[in-house]
Formats: sequence, structure tokens, C-alpha cells
Amino acid sequence: MSSKRVEEPASSVEAYQLEITLAESRPAIWRRLRVLGDTSLDSLHLIIQHAMGWTNSHLYQFEVAERRFFEPDPESEYPDEPPEDARRSRLNDLGLRQGSEFSYVYDFGDWWEHRILVEAIFVPLPEELYPCCVAGARAGPPEDAGGVHGYAELLSALRNPRHPEHAQWSEWVPAGFDSEVFDAAETTELLQHFHDKKRRRSRPSRRR
Repeated sequence: MSSKRVEEPASSVEAYQLEITLAESRPAIWRRLRVLGDTSLDSLHLIIQHAMGWTNSHLYQFEVAERRFFEPDPESEYPDEPPEDARRSRLNDLGLRQGSEFSYVYDFGDWWEHRILVEAIFVPLPEELYPCCVAGARAGPPEDAGGVHGYAELLSALRNPRHPEHAQWSEWVPAGFDSEVFDAAETTELLQHFHDKKRRRSRPSRRR
């Protein structure tokens, strides 16, 4: 019997490194994420939610060139072209290249707009688990903070004990909230937990 080792074919799925920046945030609130190319836009939405510390409580949309993607509501009527289904659209089907940019908006009331830059497209690293967060800065704003400008006003009130709304906002923000704190390793653990739960849900049930 031949002892020649049979090598498994390499995966054809590429990995994407994405820099995600909350538009107009000063100083910038940003994340550097790595995800696989077969990630659906709906899954990318959830990945960004976890990375920013949000709770998936509002609608969202992606815009790639002239195309719009979100989870369509069959009962809604769209004045323009209906959006494409984010659940059926994957990163590697969008024609993205290194240097491509697209946008993600969460919460159409507060309008948290993010600029997404494709920094690199590469062969997945065997020692790296995806999705993961490799860098970032500053905590994501709390839900319903009033958009970027409302959040800036909130931070101004929190930092000034004499501000007339200091007490109100201090009670409103989550306990222990620190706008300057972000931990990429902790975020990766959260993303991996989310990924494992999703993978378990997608397994077919066994017949007895």
C-alpha cells in the first residue's frame, strides 16, 4: 500500500480585511475586521453589530455602488427599485477589490452610517479563526443616542459635571460605559461565540 500523503484541496474561499469607520465620528470610532468571502451581507450586519456593541434593534442597509441590500419586508412598498436581499448576497459576489468602498447604515432614525474599506483580500490564514477583529478604537455609541451629533452632545454632558443634563445622561448610559475603551481580543471572542451559535443552528437535525 502506498504511503504517499494525499493533500486536501485548498479552499477557494478568500478572506477580506475590512476597515469599518463610523462616518463623521471625531475622534474616529473604527474596527478592522477579517471575514470570509462567503459571508452574507446579513451576517456581516450582525458581525458589525457585535463589533460595535449594538443590539440589532433597528433596520439596516448596505449600499454597494448603485445597489442597495437589506432584509426585504414583503409587506412594504418601495418607491424606487426594491432592494436586494442581504440574506442571499455574499461578499465574494459583489465584485469587490482591494481599495473598494461601500457603506452600511444602521437605524434609519439615528442614521449610523459606516464607511467600509476593503483593505485586503487574501488566502485565509490556517491559524486564524473567522470572523475576527484585529484592531479598532473607541466604544460604539449606545443605542438611540441620537446619531453622531447627538452622541457628541451626550459625551460633552457626561464629561462636564456642571452640564444641565449630566445627571440625566449619567443614569441613561449603560453601567460602566467608557467611550475610549475598546478591546479587539474581547470582540473576537464575542464574534467567535456568535459564529459558533450560528453554525450550530445551521446543522441539519438528525433523524432517529
